Amino acid sequence: MPRLHNSDMLILLQFISGIKMRILSIPVFGRNPGCLSAGMKMLRQRPSHAAYMVPLFLLLQQRRRLHGAVVHATTAYSPRRLFVLGEVRAGDLLFVHMPLNTTQPFGSAIQATGNATIDWLKAHGRSVGAHDTAVHVAMVVDDAAAFVVEAVRSGVRTRAIADFWADFPEGSRFFHGVLSPHVPREKSAAAVAFALQKVGLPYAESFELPSPSHERYYCSSLVDYAYRSALQQRLVFTEVGFPLMFVPKSFWEDYYRKMNQSLPHVSGSNPTLLLHSSRVRYSQLVEDGSIFAPAG
Repeated sequence: MPRLHNSDMLILLQFISGIKMRILSIPVFGRNPGCLSAGMKMLRQRPSHAAYMVPLFLLLQQRRRLHGAVVHATTAYSPRRLFVLGEVRAGDLLFVHMPLNTTQPFGSAIQATGNATIDWLKAHGRSVGAHDTAVHVAMVVDDAAAFVVEAVRSGVRTRAIADFWADFPEGSRFFHGVLSPHVPREKSAAAVAFALQKVGLPYAESFELPSPSHERYYCSSLVDYAYRSALQQRLVFTEVGFPLMFVPKSFWEDYYRKMNQSLPHVSGSNPTLLLHSSRVRYSQLVEDGSIFAPAG
């Protein structure tokens, strides 16, 4: 894909958001009505940027499903300010915790890793309120919250929000994370641009650090490195490097043995680490029919 300047990325995100609202006949609450003309002007001047319109074409293909699953329930515009109508901005984070069978080795290991991460944060001076853990994190692509970009086992991809919700089983909990203190819109756009430029790259099965010769990402590393790049900081979500947690050790030794590797000793991240970072303010999303809205 062509490289975008941050200002171009911001215009394109607003353009996609505006068209999404027009397609689905939703009023663009508080948004700049000039975003559509600005987007068209930019694409005429820089035709190569059309490669970033893939999420828009996905939306066009799925508009009926989106209208039935998401928008129909929002047209009355509930006083609770529904999630899909503006509680979210490009660059915000969506965390997921799926129901885990902790009587099985995999579920037990994932939960133990989350718990160990919270213990590590507390040991490093972070006050953790709720004992929430997460197994996945994705980044919101546009202000209309129509798409996310995420790293999953099949690789880095964009995903329509309706499909993102449907990817997880009943009983899953969702959290909306906002970077704090406030991150300027152009920086959030730069983080989104970084993540979109990685679409198509493979998943980091061994949770290795990305490198120019071997660039792969897992879910939280995609978010982590996107904001490192956008904010030009060595570390964003912690003050010191986080050593990857492999609890219980026997499970993870077997995991790496199957890949003919030994247990690594590297720094990195995981969704629970980002959820409880001092740089993230989060709230749980609750299911309201077929949509999700901020709790309370």
